[in-house]
Amino acid sequence: EQELAEVRSQLAAAGAAASTAQEEHAAALAASRAEVAQAAGAAQEDMGRQLEERQASVAALEQELAEVRSQLAAAGAAASTAQEEHAAALAASRAEAAQSAGAAQED
Repeated sequence: EQELAEVRSQLAAAGAAASTAQEEHAAALAASRAEVAQAAGAAQEDMGRQLEERQASVAALEQELAEVRSQLAAAGAAASTAQEEHAAALAASRAEAAQSAGAAQED
């Protein structure tokens, strides 16, 4: 009977130790999960900030590109106008030269 009581006592102690170990494991697991969730949240926030920065950079580049295209279109229009003016001046000069040549032949 004494032996049975000792075995029961040891069994109860082992059960209590197992229960304590299980509780400690559950607490450690919960802490680990909380840590992982916190790290994941921080990483997600960081990625969100990086995405916003990249989107702002892309928007700035698009604005700059639009300005360059506008300047290029204006330069093209100015070049076209200058070319038309040059062609008109050349035609007028040729007409004047032809008229002068005709007048010189008549003399």
